[in-house]
Amino acid sequence: MRYLRIPVPADRHRAMPDVRVTIQVLQRILAENATAGRWASLHAMDMVAGLPPKRLPAIEGIQDELF
Repeated sequence: MRYLRIPVPADRHRAMPDVRVTIQVLQRILAENATAGRWASLHAMDMVAGLPPKRLPAIEGIQDELF
């Protein structure tokens, strides 16, 4: 959090504050790497990491954003 300059919540290490911080970390990572032209989605991040695509049931449309 310090490196990414994300404020430390007063009640950290509780479930919801930790979830909110995790969301901020993922949003920052995706935004910075999209700006740098690397990847802009979790799927693209998995591909760069060499992770196989997850087999999910067919859904209508494509999710363009994480949140």
